[in-house]
Amino acid sequence: MARVEGDVAFTTLLNRLLELKLAIPEEEVNWHFSLFSQG
Repeated sequence: MARVEGDVAFTTLLNRLLELKLAIPEEEVNWHFSLFSQG
């Protein structure tokens, strides 16, 4: 039973992640690259 629940939860999570979109245009995102932080 736990295996089935885990499979359903994982599949649902992946489907929701695939639907994520930025709330602002991509051009407005300020990217900061560093060895110590990501964002």
